[in-house]
Amino acid sequence: MLVQVAARKFVVPFECPCCGAAPDTEIAVHLTREPGRRVATETARALAFPYCQRCVAHLTAWEASGVLPVGVAVLGIIAGGVLAIATHPLVGLVFAPALPVAWYLRRSRQTRAKASCGPSCASPGRALGYLGWSGAESAFMFESHTYAARFAEQNTGVLSSPTPQLRRLLEGHRVARLAVPTPAAAVQVIPPPATVSDWIGRIDSSKGAVARRNMLQRALDGLHEPRERQQAIDAASKIELTPILEEVEGLSVIAAKGRLQRAIDEVRADNMPEELQAAVLRELDGRWRQLG
Repeated sequence: MLVQVAARKFVVPFECPCCGAAPDTEIAVHLTREPGRRVATETARALAFPYCQRCVAHLTAWEASGVLPVGVAVLGIIAGGVLAIATHPLVGLVFAPALPVAWYLRRSRQTRAKASCGPSCASPGRALGYLGWSGAESAFMFESHTYAARFAEQNTGVLSSPTPQLRRLLEGHRVARLAVPTPAAAVQVIPPPATVSDWIGRIDSSKGAVARRNMLQRALDGLHEPRERQQAIDAASKIELTPILEEVEGLSVIAAKGRLQRAIDEVRADNMPEELQAAVLRELDGRWRQLG
């Protein structure tokens, strides 16, 4: 299912794009170029998406299913060719079974990967693809129609050129929600609002960039005092900057400026909260200027 948004910034539903479970990890979804689709030079080369460990496991198994079979096939062809040259062409055929063996190994590994999928998994392989920023639109492909609908619904304001299939999908989800009665909510004791220290603790303990940025956005939605909002941004910014600055430390001036410039370009292309992006860019640009 193709979904396009007319923006560099968009909301990512915080659930596994494959099975819909609560995410406990993330994956990098690298840019996929499609024939006929323009990709701007400033597009992100990869974007982080939430995932669950179970789906990462079958995704990894699926993508690795061809590694050993390809090796078996290549070795069989090389060995057969060498033997044919050294002795007789017909002798080289002794390695001909390497190709069907490689095919069998690949199929059996893919079968095991499929068997490890849950009933709600959309695909044994990667459940989404990032088609890049064209200069006007960011485009994605989703295997799960449910996740595609949620992604589109959460980005309604910037949804661009929805396909007829996507329109039907969104209408079906709207009708389904209306048809299911909303149960009466239980009376609950509302806890006191989280303090800025609470939010910073949650940001610090988040596992991965996706979870951390999601937590920061929730903090900014819940904090209204400018000083407290800035404290939350500073906490998230420090975590984003630490690996970059550690990598730069000890490099020559030229190498350090090059690494900082690459980091600046990557941050500009990344889908992170605008206030966080501004803070990270401000620090990186300042470090770059200090190098002269």
